[in-house]
Amino acid sequence: MPRLPIDFGCTVAPAYPTLCPLQPADATSGQPYSADITFWMPVNFDDPGTASMWTSCK
Repeated sequence: MPRLPIDFGCTVAPAYPTLCPLQPADATSGQPYSADITFWMPVNFDDPGTASMWTSCK
């Protein structure tokens, strides 16, 4: 299986988990679809929805 490219520029400010690209290319019904998507999970971030600070667990 080929390795997928990683988008090392995938970040947002302020830090929050995100996908890059935010909007993948459109698909066509009944046709094969392939897209490379990078998921960025920062080590620490504030969640405004819960007013919580999330930090990495080691």
